[in-house]
Amino acid sequence: MLPAPAELVGAALAAVVSASAVIGCGRGIDMNSSNTGSVGGDTGTEGGGGVGNHGGCGSCELPHATSTCSAGDCVLVACESGFADCDGVEENGCEVDASTDASNCGTCGTACAYSCQSAECFASLDVALGAAFSCAAWSDGATKCWGWNQFGQLGNGAYGLGADEATPVSVVGLTSVVRVATGGRYACALRTDGSVWCWGMSALSMAPEPASPVDGVANAVEVRVGTGYGCARLSSGTVKCWGGNHWGELGDGTTDSSSSAVSVSGMSDAVQLSLGIAHSCALRPDQTVWCWGDNYYGQLGDGTWGEGVGKLTPVPVVNLSSVTHIAAGGYYSCVRKSDASLWCWGHHKAGLVADGPPYDGTDKCYPSEVPEMTGALDVAAGRNHTCARMLDGAVRCWGVQPLGDGTTGWYLEPSQAVEVTGLVAPVQVALGDVHSCARKNDGSLWCWGSNHRGQVGNGTGTAALVPVLVLP
Repeated sequence: MLPAPAELVGAALAAVVSASAVIGCGRGIDMNSSNTGSVGGDTGTEGGGGVGNHGGCGSCELPHATSTCSAGDCVLVACESGFADCDGVEENGCEVDASTDASNCGTCGTACAYSCQSAECFASLDVALGAAFSCAAWSDGATKCWGWNQFGQLGNGAYGLGADEATPVSVVGLTSVVRVATGGRYACALRTDGSVWCWGMSALSMAPEPASPVDGVANAVEVRVGTGYGCARLSSGTVKCWGGNHWGELGDGTTDSSSSAVSVSGMSDAVQLSLGIAHSCALRPDQTVWCWGDNYYGQLGDGTWGEGVGKLTPVPVVNLSSVTHIAAGGYYSCVRKSDASLWCWGHHKAGLVADGPPYDGTDKCYPSEVPEMTGALDVAAGRNHTCARMLDGAVRCWGVQPLGDGTTGWYLEPSQAVEVTGLVAPVQVALGDVHSCARKNDGSLWCWGSNHRGQVGNGTGTAALVPVLVLP
């Protein structure tokens, strides 16, 4: 027999009440601890508080937040540490990770030009490139390196085949760094207290060495690294060098290597330093340049060249004045003069040094103007290529590719110099063997070139034909 209509209505009402007990409370219907429907149950009332099934709140759990139920609504009470509610939409909870969000770094609306780390804006302060690795000083005082690491030159405690890193890693035990320098398989950093710390393998190393202070260096304001040796300019203007000294790189009048820093003879007023593979140059207040060390290719610029004509103490570069910036490359040197012209001398490989066509490959033991590079702001010298920052904001490079213009052609002469794609008015350009990096005004780093060791820093091993952002 079919049930009576009244019985059907009663059954339907019971089903609704039962469903309410499972799904959660609506306004005015509360739940007791046994999840059976009642009025005035023991887990709250309409308009009551507490986290749980209250009013229309359901479970009242908001992302990355402490929350409570009030008047049937889920209300945000506080954000988890490191998170923030920046959109004002409560159901999203605390949607921003303020420790890493570059648009809301530390607090909502605090934007970083480059990167946010540990709730602080993060930017590079200096960049230097070695043979197939790169290092940078960062705004938090850390030093990070990436690329080739066979000899511990990244300073992260690892070394050997397979120890390369395609993104930046921190140098262990090194803080308060403001400048970095690299060369070959060796790297150094200048700290805020004027000390210099180095790691990797110098010419005197028996095995990869962790970061440690250089003995005999204090009150340094600049540090540079060649292949197996380093030099520091002190606040007094004196220059001290350490490491290998086979070619007179230390400038102390001997060929004796030294693990402790020794003073460069007669150099007491230097205002800038630059080191090549085995030669060093210093700019003096009178805008003259003095160099010492290996001179096989005429890279000292004193009018001589060849085997056995290196200089154990600084000698003046001939016929050169009004210099405002110096850059020593592998076996050559370049300067920028006050009239914005560029002058170079030394090894002529890949058209690195020229005094106008024809480019016959002849090494130059004296400065020669690079006529195609008028209007230069400064110059960077690598092992196989040269780049100039121009007054119009462009960066122009020549030598062995990739040079950053998106092609794989070789532009060996200054007259063939190409403009680096998408790079406008960087504040610094640094060169390695066959890769390059630029630091922009916002603190971001952009690199290009050979990347077989991960030295470009974008997480890949693929050559970059145009500048790519270094992953912070």
